[in-house]
Amino acid sequence: MTTNHPRSIQPLPDQLISQIAAGEVVERPASVVKELIENAFDAGARSLRITLEAGGVKRIAIVDDGSGIAPDELPLALMRHATSKIHSLAELEAVCTLGFRGEALASIASVAQVLLTSRTADAPHATSIDGETGALTPAAGGVGTSIEVRELYFNTPARRKFLKSEQTEFGHCLDVIRRAALARPEIAISVHHNGRAVEHWNAGDATLRVSKILGDAFSLAHLPLEEQAGPVALSGFVGLPTASRGRADQQYFFVNGRFVRDKLLTHAVRAAYEDVLHGERHPAYVLLLEVPPESVDVNVHPSKIEVRFRDSRAIHQFVFHAVQRTLAQHAGISQPTTAGGHSAHLTPLSGLTTSSEPEANTRWLPQARMRQGTLPMQTKVEQPFAVYDALFGRRETNPDATRDEKHAAATPAPLADPDSNHAATDLNPAHLTESAEPVSTHVPPTAALPATADDAEDHPLGFAVGQLHTIYILAQNKRGLVLVDMHAAHERVVYEQFKTALAEHSIAVQPLLIPLSIPASEIEIGAVEENQATLSALGFDIAIQSPTTLAIRAVPALLKKADLSALARAVLHDLQIYGGSQVLLEHQNELLGTMACHHAVRANQHLTLDEMNGLLRQMETTERANQCNHGRPTCRSRSALYARAMNSTATRQAQAEPSSPPVVCLLGPTASGKTAAALALAKHAPIEIISVDSALVYRELDIGTAKPTLAERAIVTHHLVDILDPTQTYSAACFRADAQRLIGEIYARGALPLLVGGTMLYYKALTEGLATLPAADPQVRATLDQEAARDGWPALHARLATCDPALAAKLAPNDAQRIQRALEVWTLSGQPMSQLLAAQNQAPSLYDYAPIALEPSDRSVLHQRIAARFDAMLEAGFVTEVTRLQARGDLHPDLPALRCVGYRQIWAYLEGKISQATMHEQGIVATRQLCKRQLTWLRAIDKRLDLIHVLAAGLDLTKIPMFLFNARSRRGMPRAFSFVIESRRI
Repeated sequence: MTTNHPRSIQPLPDQLISQIAAGEVVERPASVVKELIENAFDAGARSLRITLEAGGVKRIAIVDDGSGIAPDELPLALMRHATSKIHSLAELEAVCTLGFRGEALASIASVAQVLLTSRTADAPHATSIDGETGALTPAAGGVGTSIEVRELYFNTPARRKFLKSEQTEFGHCLDVIRRAALARPEIAISVHHNGRAVEHWNAGDATLRVSKILGDAFSLAHLPLEEQAGPVALSGFVGLPTASRGRADQQYFFVNGRFVRDKLLTHAVRAAYEDVLHGERHPAYVLLLEVPPESVDVNVHPSKIEVRFRDSRAIHQFVFHAVQRTLAQHAGISQPTTAGGHSAHLTPLSGLTTSSEPEANTRWLPQARMRQGTLPMQTKVEQPFAVYDALFGRRETNPDATRDEKHAAATPAPLADPDSNHAATDLNPAHLTESAEPVSTHVPPTAALPATADDAEDHPLGFAVGQLHTIYILAQNKRGLVLVDMHAAHERVVYEQFKTALAEHSIAVQPLLIPLSIPASEIEIGAVEENQATLSALGFDIAIQSPTTLAIRAVPALLKKADLSALARAVLHDLQIYGGSQVLLEHQNELLGTMACHHAVRANQHLTLDEMNGLLRQMETTERANQCNHGRPTCRSRSALYARAMNSTATRQAQAEPSSPPVVCLLGPTASGKTAAALALAKHAPIEIISVDSALVYRELDIGTAKPTLAERAIVTHHLVDILDPTQTYSAACFRADAQRLIGEIYARGALPLLVGGTMLYYKALTEGLATLPAADPQVRATLDQEAARDGWPALHARLATCDPALAAKLAPNDAQRIQRALEVWTLSGQPMSQLLAAQNQAPSLYDYAPIALEPSDRSVLHQRIAARFDAMLEAGFVTEVTRLQARGDLHPDLPALRCVGYRQIWAYLEGKISQATMHEQGIVATRQLCKRQLTWLRAIDKRLDLIHVLAAGLDLTKIPMFLFNARSRRGMPRAFSFVIESRRI
């Protein structure tokens, strides 16, 4: 055994010190880009040109037009801890620049080849310095600085091995550049990679910059934010809850111009969305916080990505309330909140008085129509507050008579029992379903539109004209028609009533018969000592039993059945970090939401016009009533589109420009219930189904593709099913030609075409056209296959990144089919496929495509259905089906037909390459990945089409509005619908 002899302590060489520091500052090429951009910003640059090669590993060059560096200071610029930005501790504690440590350039020069060229306004010429030798030479150049970094980690090969692929590193660089562009919209920035222009942002308005970087989806669904409290200011843009995302990839927070990832700030924004956003969704936002420099410490992280506030609780509450107010004030229906809180705008309800008098400038909505009634018996205010009494404890039972009298005129009269007999009207659901026109336009006098324009303007939701399938309220305002999901809307109304009641009364406390002792850390003990008053206000009685033990003696009655130990710890953690308890609020809101759901009107419940109008009026006075408790829309208004749909046949025929015939497209991810919905629709309309599924075209692929059975195909005609042998190929161009031909033939037979499927590329090709690309060349493909067999598809992906970086960035390194096609196009045409696709010219469409997107509201439920469906396929003989395909002898798993999820995994299992358990797991994972890609396509459709999102909790798929299929409404059909359907009911 070798003995390690102790080594003497020695000072490290300067080069090694710099390389160690570089390990903290220069993690990857993106770190270099970040440091150089920040230096350019600090120098007062108005434009930047950024050039990258090989993802920034080979070369990074940034040219700015800032103030420049004097020639005699250039050697100092490459020296560790030399800077022009701070000269004292006081300046460090109030630093206003992005950089200040003076170590970035020295660290970069220690692990890369650096050439720094700069010129000041009074210098006759530019001067360059070599980072390795320190030699100064005259150079040509304008005022500003140019820094070129080559061969990153050339002298530390071990670090270079940890870098990812070129496209991954380039993606990280682009992320850093986008953040910088968002922080400084007044600076023009251009980006080039491998000789090609990738991005260019002109100096201009922040709104335009945000729109270009975050895309159309955000630009069409965001709210501007401007808040200030003394020296603290918050500005920027927050996305509407309806434009939430599945990932937190569009969240940008800047503190004094510096991009940060701060848990406190992220928590504050997320808490502001708590009431309007589903737990699995993420808001999008660009927020810029300005605080006094001395109140924030930016010197707590090597890359300065984290900060520490002197008063973190105050900052948290400021950000939380600023975002919350913005979301509430732009809810779209209710009046903006005031300093007195939103309860000042709630219509006074029977049995309830507001906690304070409304302010003098409060604008109350006219209540003339409210005398018709408010809500059915099931939803009267008295009943929810009876439940409140039982669960929350005591509340005021004898409100002040004076306040009752003041609000008497505005208090609506209770409705009659909805189950009692009402006079039949021409708008009852049976008439709507059976009539030739989808909805009668006859309006009884009691529901007539207001006589004056002012009265109409006071009611943005207008007045009800009928019910659609006892699920939706169809209303009319001055601008057109409004479609309201009555259950979701009323659920929000009742939910806000519960919240208001809880806020106006002290929390009922449930003492514990036997105090619950829990072990506690020193931090938790300190939190109890510091926050006794807050804990008491929250309904907790927690005592310090010993230096390591707490005793829970009382809890909020509302949460008495919760895990008290975990709840108390979470509350103490929130109090310690944020000064309040978000966990407690989440528990309360979850219970209130459940109660509201049970007390809201249900689907298939008939409402009178009075009851419908009552709900509309309450929506107009309820905060966030345009969104359900999960952030989805409860109503949508359409004027021109719906007006066209309701016009008479004669009027439509008289229009000068004829419209294209409509083609309804039922789209959605796998296992979302498309086949079931299509078969249900076939019972109500003379339809023929055109499959939009790249797997169903192949014969002998039945079980694994969930192909409609022969019995189901006997119910309704299916096209593009079982038309090819698995050895054949079927392109998007083939589908487009076949689908257009079939649509015309179906219309000629007097039937209605219904496109059903989840191959979104087919749908895109049909609706948007195809680019003119070179035809497939067997010889080129054979050559590429040979190269892939020798070097692997990742090597070909790297080659694609050099000739078509834009497309390569979108493809996985092992996506053989698409990589092969992209390289084939490049070989045959000499042009990047991405450019050819971008330049495609779409001919006017022959038809008006109206997509109906089945979007399950709970991804986890969909995942459960995918797993259950895969198990059912295995039980039905999926393995036997693949065994028969193998036995043919002319098939292999790389054929397009066998790239369907499940087939390749079972093929590998039958060849002994993977176990049965691995096959099962990979099959389910592959199906989930397919589902995710399909949902991504659907979101892309949302950006291009005007869809109406309708939350249809408990929706029966047979009740999709049939006027979409009414032959006499074809030329005035709404553009598109999207039904967000509860997964468990599909």
